[in-house]
Amino acid sequence: MQLRIASRVFTAGETIVMAGGALALGGSAPWKDKPYEKWSQKDIVLILQDSPWGKAVPYVGGTMHQLGNNNLDEMTGSVGSGGIVRGGAGSGTFVHPGAGFSAILPAEHDTVLNDPRKPKTYYVLWYSARTVRGAEARQAMLARQATEEQMKQWVSSAPADYEVMVRGLDMSLFDERPKQSFLDKAFLQFTSSDHKTMPTQVEYLKKKDGHVISVIFHFPTKSASGEPLFSPEAKRIDFYCHVADGTIRTWFEPNTMVDAQGLDL
Repeated sequence: MQLRIASRVFTAGETIVMAGGALALGGSAPWKDKPYEKWSQKDIVLILQDSPWGKAVPYVGGTMHQLGNNNLDEMTGSVGSGGIVRGGAGSGTFVHPGAGFSAILPAEHDTVLNDPRKPKTYYVLWYSARTVRGAEARQAMLARQATEEQMKQWVSSAPADYEVMVRGLDMSLFDERPKQSFLDKAFLQFTSSDHKTMPTQVEYLKKKDGHVISVIFHFPTKSASGEPLFSPEAKRIDFYCHVADGTIRTWFEPNTMVDAQGLDL
């Protein structure tokens, strides 16, 4: 069953308790404790934006970091010390805040989008995971965009490849370039190997007005010789995607990407 739901980035005042703090304080992991049909809106946001499968990557590219941190906070509407803690300007490094902090999503209060001077925030999802499919399905069900039966079929249909999704409020840099141009701009690298795995396909999901809202990078699960790319020795999987004057960089830790059924890639 071929469905593509991921059409929404959570904005407009929605807040999340960062997993690094909530779970450390004894909070439960919804992907282990209850079926996706029971997930709340808070659970969905947590899974899609701050979980072993969902990463926020702020401050990618742009030139406004030259104005200084204070001006950057003011002009981008970022939370600063109240939520996401920045790495170096444009580094794309995500750092968890202290326990108990909430994070207003960067740029959600911006009045002007598609400004090439502004650093951008992207959300990177390991989209082929059961947990992510469950969160997307639950979101569609809550929004009455699909029936429960449709969602059950979609959640149970595992993709044949690894899928990594990139999305954000401002996807203008992808709008400006054909999807084929990103075939050599993105890669996965498993820490058990020096080999860089390039995508076999790049898929654009677009709004009705034709603008890109999310990008799916398809990666093979096996090497050319038929050997699995992922091995138990891999402690980390790095994802890179070069976009204009910045690079989306984040990583996934397979030993944490585990749901009630086991390893979830």
